[in-house]
Amino acid sequence: MKIPEHFTNEEMQCRCGCGLLPDFDFMRRLYAMRLILDIPLVVISGARCAAYNASVGGRVGSTHLRGAADLLAISGSTRADIIQVGIAVGMTGIGFNRGSIHVDDKRGRFLMWDYYRS
Repeated sequence: MKIPEHFTNEEMQCRCGCGLLPDFDFMRRLYAMRLILDIPLVVISGARCAAYNASVGGRVGSTHLRGAADLLAISGSTRADIIQVGIAVGMTGIGFNRGSIHVDDKRGRFLMWDYYRS
């Protein structure tokens, strides 16, 4: 799969070097977010293979295994914009962490959570 402009394979693929990339539908939504927001979206973590996901303490069945991204979001207004636009383009999983927002497609259900108590 070709990663759309504004993103690179290096930032989206699994950090272990296996080359796993997020699925097309997720990347389509992430790209739409980038165009609507008109600001760079800095990806902290993109796709993860099962082995890498386990090594970083990711949950079994994590959406990072098929399509998810943790985006740098320091300011409150940037966080709010990412959440609002993410929902508008069909991201159905939104997680809040200090300094970042997780976005994914839960495929059929909507869920918001925070990592502060997780």
